[in-house]
Amino acid sequence: MGFSLFKRIKNLASTSTGGQEPSTELLIQNVRQGGVIALRAVGETLEDFDLKVMGRHTYRQGDYEWYELECDKGGQKVWIDLEEDDEIELAIGMRQLDLKDLGLSKKDLDKMDEEEEGEFTFEGQIWTLDDSDSANFLRNGDESKKEKLYYWDFVSEDGKKFIGVEKWSNTEYAVTLSDTLSPGQVTVYSIR
Repeated sequence: MGFSLFKRIKNLASTSTGGQEPSTELLIQNVRQGGVIALRAVGETLEDFDLKVMGRHTYRQGDYEWYELECDKGGQKVWIDLEEDDEIELAIGMRQLDLKDLGLSKKDLDKMDEEEEGEFTFEGQIWTLDDSDSANFLRNGDESKKEKLYYWDFVSEDGKKFIGVEKWSNTEYAVTLSDTLSPGQVTVYSIR
């Protein structure tokens, strides 16, 4: 399952390699399936851990795209959202939720979409709608495995956490709570 978190997304044209091989520099934006990364001081508990990248998925919205690294953390799946705009923006999703955990229903999401605003309270914080729209999800960047989804992105009042809600074509909802990451918290050991 994937998730999206940021309104600003990268123009596909700016990511084109023009037929050249992708960079082999040890940077998070170059990591592909099989890569190994270490994260330091993550979340409220400031946890340190290593991750093996199981997949690099693409979210595409028209000519724009952003990425998700599906990772294994010792038998637990976690997701890193990666967007390159003027700078790298990262978030890590380690906690899966249900709509009912948030006190939200399909009707609530539809209303927020219609009004282009909305908020709810969860775990003592107010979460505000940041963005909602449709996109395509390409598993490991494969066009033949394209899936449609609709997403809602919410940001916490302190701006340090995100909740991504995705509705897939089979009407299944995926809800992920994520923390922001800075590139300084990431060490890339191998890109594949």
